[in-house]
Amino acid sequence: MRILVLGGSGFIGSALARHLTSDEHHVVTVSSSPTADHRLDLSSPGTIESYLASAQFDTVINLAGAGLTSGTADRLTMERINSELPPRIFRALASTSSESAVHLIHAASSTERLSEHDADESEYSRTKFAGTSALETEVINSRDNARSQQVHVSICRVHNTYGPGQPSGRFIAYVIAQLEAHKPVPLRHPDRVRDFVYLDDTVAGFTLLVGAGVSAPAHAELGTGVGLKLRECATRIADALNRPSELVIDGDASTNDPNAVTVASERFGSLGNCRTDFAQGLEYTLKGA
Repeated sequence: MRILVLGGSGFIGSALARHLTSDEHHVVTVSSSPTADHRLDLSSPGTIESYLASAQFDTVINLAGAGLTSGTADRLTMERINSELPPRIFRALASTSSESAVHLIHAASSTERLSEHDADESEYSRTKFAGTSALETEVINSRDNARSQQVHVSICRVHNTYGPGQPSGRFIAYVIAQLEAHKPVPLRHPDRVRDFVYLDDTVAGFTLLVGAGVSAPAHAELGTGVGLKLRECATRIADALNRPSELVIDGDASTNDPNAVTVASERFGSLGNCRTDFAQGLEYTLKGA
């Protein structure tokens, strides 16, 4: 199977690309990183369209994202990558001359609000919600187009993925770095509940979607179904590192938490059961496995 991974040099993307390659798929990674197979500026209008017009894939996985870690992307970049890119990918696939079916897997964020009336957790969450919504609208509005019907879309809502090599600004990586340096860990929202998924399980979930092809569900969720408060998560990391739990400090939140609880509704949604609990995943992470 020929598989294109957009954002294939990122934390999840690079692990997924390696795994799919080991399964003897032909995998091509695209991102702005020099380590990608094809280095493209996905925020530039027309770039992905030109590339997809010259190549044919059975599966396209959109893991491209900007601004997940606060301060790593400006608002314009988040708009172009998170909001505008997903429907552009669909339109590009729907406009190709190929008669073969193609499976587009779009990675949505678990922090995206579930309705228009909910509050946004961050600018990243807002722009990701806009992109997922725009993709869904594009699919609905193109139902009468014969080629569009050959593009099967799966939207996969991914919960907080962690593991060795996680970017330093993400929660678990940040807590580990602070505690290893004997520094305090102030928590702005200590009672915030999140669903933490070990990297291998996230990769396994995407692999199941890839294997299902155009028969894959239109919506799926990658999570353990088990919620963990940030305070408990940080305290358990402190215990694992033999650091005093007093280093974990409840901060003074200036605002209410707009997204207090985000937990998968069931284990892996329709993709199967998560195999790694937090204790085991933390052990693997600390060992760098």
